[in-house]
Amino acid sequence: MTHYCALRNQPRMKLQKADAQNLNFMFAGGSNIDPKKDAYMRSLTITFVDKNHIVEKWTLFAGGQEKETSVLELSRVP
Repeated sequence: MTHYCALRNQPRMKLQKADAQNLNFMFAGGSNIDPKKDAYMRSLTITFVDKNHIVEKWTLFAGGQEKETSVLELSRVP
């Protein structure tokens, strides 16, 4: 998958592992990115909590190190 980022780069992520509840994606290259120095989204885990809830966990790397993790909790609106 390609993440079109507000950081003006496009990291591509490849599915590394999947099961009934989780999809784990990891950086596999990208446009406008030097992984040794630039900030970019390195990984994404999508968890299907139940039929009405999804959690996304995004990991940002910069300068070759993990810098931040953002968690989005999504809920279906009836």
